[in-house]
Amino acid sequence: MKNLIYILLIGISTLISCDGSDAHIYPRYAAFPDERTVATQEISINSVFFRYPYRVTVKDSIAVIMDLHNDSHYFYSFTYPDWTPIAPFGKRGKGPEEMLSAEMFQFCSLDSIWALDANKMQITRWAISVTEKTVSRVEEITLDKNLVRSLDFYRTDSGFLITDYLGNYRYHKVSHCGRLIKNIGKIPTETNYEQYIHPALAQAWRSFTGYNPQNGIYAMVTQLGEALEIYNLKKQTHNVVYGPGGEPQFNEKGGESIPTGIKGFMDIQVTDRYIYTVFDGMSWKERDAFYQRGEAPPKGGRYLYVFNTQGTPIRKYTLDKNIFGIYINETTNTCIATCVETNNPILIFKL
Repeated sequence: MKNLIYILLIGISTLISCDGSDAHIYPRYAAFPDERTVATQEISINSVFFRYPYRVTVKDSIAVIMDLHNDSHYFYSFTYPDWTPIAPFGKRGKGPEEMLSAEMFQFCSLDSIWALDANKMQITRWAISVTEKTVSRVEEITLDKNLVRSLDFYRTDSGFLITDYLGNYRYHKVSHCGRLIKNIGKIPTETNYEQYIHPALAQAWRSFTGYNPQNGIYAMVTQLGEALEIYNLKKQTHNVVYGPGGEPQFNEKGGESIPTGIKGFMDIQVTDRYIYTVFDGMSWKERDAFYQRGEAPPKGGRYLYVFNTQGTPIRKYTLDKNIFGIYINETTNTCIATCVETNNPILIFKL
């Protein structure tokens, strides 16, 4: 019965327009058929001080945490599940083997950890030696200058998938050598914008991405608003679904995007069956109210959304703490997440 009501809500919402006169282009979801409240457990890592634990992933018996604002290194490797330090890597600095910034990383294997440095327009590959407790830089790829500024990526067997920054396309296919091969898609906005505003539009629509090579699902979620895109690279299909928060809302000023709607998604992981996303949902007016009271607004999202690979909402988890990055293990039915509001950087909870 819940599923029937949900389907009816989607059908009705697609007939309701933004201004009451024109039909929506993309379907909407209004609710999740299954909602649960979950308590988290903190994992203590006393040997390393983190300033802003942003991303986490696990591969077999190794875990890597990305610290967005650490003074020394961007990445820290550990044994898993005991969280014994192995070595930091990605030293912060201007040197030839140092990083100016770190946006995202991908952990494929012990000798294949890929990291994106937007300021250097460079992707680097690192290798972990557990026995020697070292992480070495083994490869660097300079990205095509036509990409301008790359903020998210995913490595595939045939190249890299890199999101577009100028607003003319949705993402690019790039060779393993960093050369631009193909521009793909466009921003799925339901609003007609003038060409000059495209860079600001791209900023507002900046998205986090996830890719699963097994099913060919390449999914994007917006940092502002509530929009989910699903590219099935095997079937060559593209689905777009809006949530109650709608598309990213912003004002353009001097070519920059000034957010006016809500904060959206924080992270995404695509598995064989599902798409897991971290969601915030707080409006910028609410955030400004915190600052006016002399308080800091919450950091991260308190909701974990689960969709199937077609974009249908499956489940919503409400957590007792805010989180940023996630790693989902469907075998153990467990989620590992980063948190910047506790003394410990890692939370764990059952799904």
